[in-house]
Amino acid sequence: MSFIVVTYGYNQYSIFNTNTSTPTLIDNMKTIAFNNIIKLLQSKDSSLTKEIENSLKEEENLNKMIKATEQDLKIEEDKYNEQKKALEEKLKKEEKLKKEEGDKKGKEKDKGKEKKETATKKKEESKSIEEQLDNKAIVSLQEKLTEIQNQLSNLNSNKEIKMDKKKKLGEILSHFKKQNKTKMSLIIDLLDSNGEAMNLNDNLESLANEFLPNKTVYELNYLKFPEEEKKEEEKKDEEKKEEKKKDDKKKEESPPQPTLEPLKFDGYCVRTIEEDSQYEEIDPKDKAKKPAKKK
Repeated sequence: MSFIVVTYGYNQYSIFNTNTSTPTLIDNMKTIAFNNIIKLLQSKDSSLTKEIENSLKEEENLNKMIKATEQDLKIEEDKYNEQKKALEEKLKKEEKLKKEEGDKKGKEKDKGKEKKETATKKKEESKSIEEQLDNKAIVSLQEKLTEIQNQLSNLNSNKEIKMDKKKKLGEILSHFKKQNKTKMSLIIDLLDSNGEAMNLNDNLESLANEFLPNKTVYELNYLKFPEEEKKEEEKKDEEKKEEKKKDDKKKEESPPQPTLEPLKFDGYCVRTIEEDSQYEEIDPKDKAKKPAKKK
């Protein structure tokens, strides 16, 4: 059995039996390649839709968790502040009693020294208050809140990426569906690893295995015709001569030749975010596209 491997789409390939006529092989390659490309894109589009829906549900849950945690945190902070206030009032009363007792005994202190001692005492009291109060619940809730907010931030970032992927995927899918409708009139060819065209359309009367070596990997390409340039409308009478010169120059130049373009698409829209993080763009080999062979 003679067969070849043909690559297309995004990391997709199919094996074809070359023990058949070239027109049959061409039709098979078009049908299978387009079906598989569209199937992959539709499958990924459905998957992205579900992932985005799940992200929206998870986002709602995280927002609820944030709100509940903030409420719990406020309750604990209010408790802490009440305890702190009560302890401060208690210390003030104790200080007032000590001061009154000191005044009764007729003890007098140097004013400068008293200010210094008062500031030191307040600092010690403040430290004492913080040490006496338990703020573990507040710290724990603050850490929990930060963790949930980070989760939400990552979720939203990933959701935006998925929505962008879905948008680009939709554009690519639409393009291939349009191509698929006219695939039978699409001119295709195979390129080997050296970028050499196999000239399928010059061998329509031959069996495919007569000119396609067995067990070889090829890249599926299609013939892309340059778009016809639209003629610019003359806006002013004084520009007519200049426009005429440009038109004459264009007629003298040889028309642009059609080129072979790979039947593939950018894999960004079908890769996962995790795959994107490890993906490295490989620069394509510097090789010019071969112009279509003139009949």
